[in-house]
Amino acid sequence: PKFRFASTGADTLMTITAETGAVYIKGAVSSGAIASTEDISANSGKVRIGNPTLLSGRSSIRIDSDGDSFADLVFGDNVTSTSWTNANWGISSRSSSESNSLKIYRGSGQPSPYNSEHVLMEFKQNNVVSVNSTLQINNTTVIDASRNLTNIGTISSGAITTSGAIVQGT
Repeated sequence: PKFRFASTGADTLMTITAETGAVYIKGAVSSGAIASTEDISANSGKVRIGNPTLLSGRSSIRIDSDGDSFADLVFGDNVTSTSWTNANWGISSRSSSESNSLKIYRGSGQPSPYNSEHVLMEFKQNNVVSVNSTLQINNTTVIDASRNLTNIGTISSGAITTSGAIVQGT
């Protein structure tokens, strides 16, 4: 059986289906903490996390790990995947075992030949940023994977000191 709550006429405000326990509620739901042992998903509409009034008009999403562990934000297009498998991209806050760095990954869900996990960039706690691939500006390579400068145009500088010979092109 279905239990139906209505205000007047055919306007259903709430139903509870006895066989499945499914609940339909028209309108907003106010509650304290909501806990779930299953996935929480929104198949239509918007997902909003945070309160924009708390941080000068900004919204926030906070991901906390359980203790000294990793916290990941994974982007993919396979709704059945429950891990990094088939992930397209990921941002991972690493634990103290990896110096609490933040890594940006290319995931294995990319088309071949780019379908292997690769750390593209790492932000380290000592203010070092590590780029693990070619660096381009406006689709032009300026630092290649071997750390050579290329396509950089004119260099303007003060005094230049060298430990080797200076060779001038003709």
